[in-house]
Amino acid sequence: MKLYFILAQGLAAVSFLLDLASFQIRRKELVLAALSASTCLLAAQYALLDAWASAAMMLLASLRFLVSSVTRSPRVEQIFLFTATAVFVALPLSSASCLAWLGNCIQTHAAFNASDRRMRLQMMLGSGLWIAHNVHIDAWVSVLAEAGFLLSNCVGYYRFHMAARAPETTSGAPAT
Repeated sequence: MKLYFILAQGLAAVSFLLDLASFQIRRKELVLAALSASTCLLAAQYALLDAWASAAMMLLASLRFLVSSVTRSPRVEQIFLFTATAVFVALPLSSASCLAWLGNCIQTHAAFNASDRRMRLQMMLGSGLWIAHNVHIDAWVSVLAEAGFLLSNCVGYYRFHMAARAPETTSGAPAT
């Protein structure tokens, strides 16, 4: 096995752990910081796999997560969407790059969304596109990492938005 391939899989594995932790955090700013670190690792992984469009989109996503943790400015969101589109147009067109671009754009909108509920739902949709992308380029550890991200996001969504609204009995315990 090539050293680059093994290193790439290791980066994806660490990213997987960050993804699992990210959506179990309540504060959106900390969720976005964990996602920034995770996507930076994935950018390096894609570069090692010679998937340059994917690497560029993930590097942009890492920066986007950092910036969106301090601002929700629509103008800044538009800059990230424009930059993603410019990267997409500048690099060779493929079905993988289309999936990466679309997933990036959906998750860009999610990151700048003021609503935690909508952010999580849009991140789930973007994750589905990244999973399809990773299957397409045979990045199987990244498929697992993104699936872990999706699962963690689903659990976090349930914990913070569905279970929190569950009716309670008079004893204070959730109704069964």
